[in-house]
Amino acid sequence: MDKPPQAQDPLAKAHTRIAELEAELAAHKAPPNPRLGDLAEAEAWLRQVISELFNHDNPEAPQKALAALGEFLQLDDCLLARIGEDQLHWELIWQRNPNDSEQQVFSKFKLEHMPTAHGQMLQGKIGIDSNLAASGYSTPETQTMSELLDIRAYLMVPVQHHGQLHSFLALTQRGHPRRWSDTDIHVAETFSAVLSLALSRQESLQALSISQQRFLDAMAATRDGIWEWDLQSHQFYMSDGFYRMLGYQPDELKTDLTHVTQLLHPDERHLFSRFTEVAQRADLDSAPLGAREIRFLHRDGHIIWCFVRAKFTHFNIAGRPTRMVGVNADISKFKAVQEELTIAKTLADSASQSKTEFLTRMSHEIRTPMNAIIGMGHLLKDTHLSRQQGEFLANIDHAANALLNLINEILDFSKIESGSIVLEQNHFDLFQCLNKLSQRYSPTAEQKGLEIFFHIDPDVPQFIKGDTFRLQQALGNLIDNAIKFTPSGNIYVDVKPLVDCQEYVELQFSVKDTGIGMNADQLSELFTPFMQIDGSSRRRFGGSGLGLTVSKHLIELMHGSLHVQSRPEQGTEATFNVRFSPSQIGAEPLRTRNRNIRPLRTLVVDDNKAARQILANLALHLELTVSAVGSAREAYQVLKSADSDPDHYIELVLMDYKMPEEDGLSASNNIKHHCGLKHVPAIILVSAFQKGDVLREGDENIEHFITKPVSQSHLFDAIAEVFGETAYRTEKISLSDGALANKLKGAHVLLAEDNVVNQKVAVGILKKMNVTVSLANNGQEAIDILYAHPMDTFACILMDMEMPEVDGYDATRRIRAGAHCQSIPIIALTAHAMRGDRKRCLDSGMNAYLTKPIKPALLYQTIAGVITSDQPQTP
Repeated sequence: MDKPPQAQDPLAKAHTRIAELEAELAAHKAPPNPRLGDLAEAEAWLRQVISELFNHDNPEAPQKALAALGEFLQLDDCLLARIGEDQLHWELIWQRNPNDSEQQVFSKFKLEHMPTAHGQMLQGKIGIDSNLAASGYSTPETQTMSELLDIRAYLMVPVQHHGQLHSFLALTQRGHPRRWSDTDIHVAETFSAVLSLALSRQESLQALSISQQRFLDAMAATRDGIWEWDLQSHQFYMSDGFYRMLGYQPDELKTDLTHVTQLLHPDERHLFSRFTEVAQRADLDSAPLGAREIRFLHRDGHIIWCFVRAKFTHFNIAGRPTRMVGVNADISKFKAVQEELTIAKTLADSASQSKTEFLTRMSHEIRTPMNAIIGMGHLLKDTHLSRQQGEFLANIDHAANALLNLINEILDFSKIESGSIVLEQNHFDLFQCLNKLSQRYSPTAEQKGLEIFFHIDPDVPQFIKGDTFRLQQALGNLIDNAIKFTPSGNIYVDVKPLVDCQEYVELQFSVKDTGIGMNADQLSELFTPFMQIDGSSRRRFGGSGLGLTVSKHLIELMHGSLHVQSRPEQGTEATFNVRFSPSQIGAEPLRTRNRNIRPLRTLVVDDNKAARQILANLALHLELTVSAVGSAREAYQVLKSADSDPDHYIELVLMDYKMPEEDGLSASNNIKHHCGLKHVPAIILVSAFQKGDVLREGDENIEHFITKPVSQSHLFDAIAEVFGETAYRTEKISLSDGALANKLKGAHVLLAEDNVVNQKVAVGILKKMNVTVSLANNGQEAIDILYAHPMDTFACILMDMEMPEVDGYDATRRIRAGAHCQSIPIIALTAHAMRGDRKRCLDSGMNAYLTKPIKPALLYQTIAGVITSDQPQTP
């Protein structure tokens, strides 16, 4: 790399220009001015002025030179002005008869007042006037100044810098005109150039002095060591800070490479030889430059750690570096602290590991007898006990389970501290997970007179992939807290989707209560381990104070965050979002989308307004025609009123089981047998309890039973099972040309679908067009059935994409790769409608692609489009 070009030194530039001016003086042949003597006198005077300006560092030299010019040319005023952005800056002023008031007049002068002279100087020419009064004043301001100062002639010499007008020298004659000779002009031009260079030199020297002083001050103040290495002479310059850092006095050490190398730790001394090799090869890419930690040796022998920054700064014509500059910062204290922290961390990790092992061992030792206590309690419960004994046993069971929960929380907290919790990734049913939480906490809530309401957004996927145990733990802790701190009212659990894409599913969970709430101070301590909002000695609420801390960490492990809002006596709402992976197990049924179901006239019966609204909203999302009442008595009135109209009678009743005046079972019995209805509705009973705990054997008043929390999927499944094919809209198929019906009539289709309800729906839709359907519960069964029949048995296969054992993609690939029916038309059925799903299906070998929910008309047209006229038909 070549040495980069550098700007010419201002002093060298000045001397060069002086030599040029002296050469011009020697060559000048202008006739002598009678008033000045011959040209030799002018040349001698100029050389003397140049010598005074450049050979002595006298700050007053420019002003003296200007005075000498005035005397030499017998002038009245000599002025040097620098042109600023808005005004002139009079750098030097000399007057034969100094007058402060006249200098004020000069200070108000602007070049715009003399446009002719200004224009000439912009072109690099002099501005000159020998008789100002005779030639006329260019502006009123010029006339005023000239008359005020009695100026009769002027000479203005431009000084340019980088091709731009930088300043000018103004010479004046008062009292009478003056003819400016060539010698006058030549002396003025030469003097102007020399004076400008002298002033530039003076500024450069001043700036250099300031810079040097600033550098010396910085060197004295810094604790860092600054060094410079001449790679040609191998001599070093080292700052005082460098010496002090290593315990030496300034200039105490020899500064050649051999002695400086001895200041390094033996393991670091190879660096200088590396630098030398790099410099010789000019291979800068391999140089160990930049910033690095290097060990030096103190005078007393102990190690000094330095953070060193170094770089090459000068290069010769061949591109080889000739100088290196570096800065050493003492980081010995930092390294000592770092080593102490490393030791402390090792000890802390060891202690944490010991604690974890201890807690794990103690957990096992405690769980073993606890398991015996709880298990024997369950066995004892099945024996003949008195009422008092039953109460004692219930208390034992409650206390044992509370202790077991406490042990679990402490162990989980320990795992969180040690970072040993690993989330599982399993396919699970979210609705079943929420149902388990409902079953676990509803009895506790009921004992306090509370009710838990679960609202699941219709767009929440039923099947996802993640850690169901940790989700239940995090959400369960929030529900448990809500029950604990809510003396009366309700608890609302809401689930809704935030993001649903191919990469992940993000859901938002919220638990809202009507409890005692918290103030700002309590909120700020909410996630502090072992902290409780009521920390007094007579606490009303138990618990370890770890539940929320554990929940927060679990949620963060699931790529989420937990936020709590609360106000005293107004309840609390805890909201968190977590991410899951999409699941291909248990695909959404064909009827998930509500546009396929007909608007059944539905009556919702529930005494609780919130629960009634949740159930009604689910029914509305299914596009049912919904009305709602708060008691069995109101339900009888609505049913009887609607029964008289054959177009408006109630077809379906969604009945809550637990109501104060009359429970759901009794109300259902009355509706079926004692209301005298001509159109008796189907009844689906909704309860927070399990079916076996509510329904009696042989109870025929209930068509279906749903356990809370109710999801749109569960409700639709129940309706589909109760009403069968009559639950769905009958779409009119245009058969005007008869071609579609004739083509499908008698066709035999193989349906691969794992969902029983989906199977019923598909069979019902296809029967309307006289299509025969054979069923397979997964991809492997579809392959087995296909291979068990002759090649001409099936017209096509309707293949669900997401099935257990063998999914639709794999089944299709196997069929296409096989020797039997490898060209049979296959139509993909998928609940996904994401970008790329269609391409994935077709790439797997499908002939067509349908998204769920399936539109009958589109299904008929698709089947007709893939089968040929000679497809096999069922006799």
